[in-house]
Amino acid sequence: MTRLLFRDDAYARRCEATVTAVDERGIQLDETLLYFSSGGQPGDRGTLTAADGRAVEIADTIKGPSMGDVIHVAVPDASPLSVGDRVSVELDWERRYRHMRLHTCMHLLCAVVAAPVSGGQIHDDRARLDFNMQGASLDRPNVEERLNALITAGHSVHTRWITDEELAASPELVRT
Repeated sequence: MTRLLFRDDAYARRCEATVTAVDERGIQLDETLLYFSSGGQPGDRGTLTAADGRAVEIADTIKGPSMGDVIHVAVPDASPLSVGDRVSVELDWERRYRHMRLHTCMHLLCAVVAAPVSGGQIHDDRARLDFNMQGASLDRPNVEERLNALITAGHSVHTRWITDEELAASPELVRT
C-alpha cells in the first residue's frame, strides 16, 4: 500500500520514500507525491534519485493491481533500483501545475453548463469536457463570458477527496 502524499498537499514537489517492489511494470514506493492516471487526468512524471546519485526518470504513474498500489513507470533503459533503496521523489511540477489549472477550469465549466457530464480528458496543453446536451447547443460566447467571470473573480479553491463509497452513493459528485 502506497501512502498518497498528493492527497495531503497537492503543492508538494519533493519527498523521500523507500522502494517496496520492482517488476516489469515499474517501481512501487511506500509513499509518493506522484498522482496516478485516473478519471481522465494523466499520471505525473518526475525523477527518483537514489542515495548513490542514480536518477530514474519516471515517464508515467499508474494504478497498481491492488487498491492503494501506485506504479512509477520508468523510461526505457533506466538505471535499476532495488527493494529497500531510499529515493528522493521529485515531481515534474510545471506539468502537474498545468494539469491542476485545467482540472479546476473543468470544474468551473461544470458550474456554468447546466448539463450532465458524460466524459472528459486532460492533456498537457488542453482539456476537454463532454456534456450530455440531448440535442441542445451551447451559447459559446455566453459560456466563455461566464467562465471568464468566475476566473476573474478569483474565488478561493479548496480540495476534498471523494471516497469510492461516496461516489457510488452519489455519482453526481463528479460534477462538483
